[in-house]
Amino acid sequence: MVDALLALVATLGALAATGLLVSRANKDRLLYLIAWSFTQVGLSLALLCMSVGFLAGFNGALFRVMELGAALIGPIWLALGMIELIARYVQVRFAGWLFAISYTVVATVILVLDPLKGTLSKKLPKPGSTYDALPLLLIDGAHVVAVLALAACTGVTAWLASKRDQEAAELLIPVALVALAGVLVVSGTRGFLPAPLAVIALGGAAGLVWYGAIRTIPVYADEEGYEGYEGRDEYGTERATGYEEQGYAGARHEPVSAPTPPPPPSHDPRRGELRFPDPVPVAQADDFRFTGNPAGPTAVDGVGAAAGVAGAGGGLVPEQARPGGAPKGGPP
Repeated sequence: MVDALLALVATLGALAATGLLVSRANKDRLLYLIAWSFTQVGLSLALLCMSVGFLAGFNGALFRVMELGAALIGPIWLALGMIELIARYVQVRFAGWLFAISYTVVATVILVLDPLKGTLSKKLPKPGSTYDALPLLLIDGAHVVAVLALAACTGVTAWLASKRDQEAAELLIPVALVALAGVLVVSGTRGFLPAPLAVIALGGAAGLVWYGAIRTIPVYADEEGYEGYEGRDEYGTERATGYEEQGYAGARHEPVSAPTPPPPPSHDPRRGELRFPDPVPVAQADDFRFTGNPAGPTAVDGVGAAAGVAGAGGGLVPEQARPGGAPKGGPP
């Protein structure tokens, strides 16, 4: 009865953590949160099956769901989320997703279809006395891969943090918490711990996964806990205060005022009408004429002067020769 009550409390806590993490993963669409959501779902189902089994007794379906959720999906997808968070090469992340999906599908088919041995009761069943060799081998392989991946990711993060990597330093504590959750998941599903300790281990793992995931999520301006980001810009860097050490003064660009637009043309009431220029008065037209001879004296002027003198003396000015055949007196 104590085991059932403890498992029920752990189940409620795991379900709450799972709901929060799934909703956040749906909002942020981060791949490592999605992978850890699978882990949380698996742990919650395993704890729920434990609660029902402690109260009504275990059967084949409850045992299979418990092993699938906590022993297979939990550690594999927990390690996958860690790789997705830490790895900086897309090839490593792609290999992690390929292995996790393929291994989960193959192992799920075998764990579901493989026959069970022994009898089940209200006591927590052990995988070694219920499964055959092949399902146990798949579970052991999942645990080994998960532990190695979590240990490698934690070691790489610690090494990068020691090299003053800012991103690795911020992720060091969440990574350590998630790695500890992986150790608790493996310990609680191996069948080596008593039932109360196994329930506590799985419930604690669910809480650590949720807390570690929340520590890795970026904080937005409209959320609580944003006080620590006051004085920072949208990229998380501190704003300039004017007291920093100044380097070379950059070229200052003086503001240039916009050019003043020309004034609009005045309205002419006669605009659009057909108009003619005003006539120039005769007196003003005479003013524009040249006085005298503006070209000066020429060689022809002497001939004209002589002709004028002869005409004045009563002589006749000889008539110019007409073209041949032309009659005198002009045309008829």
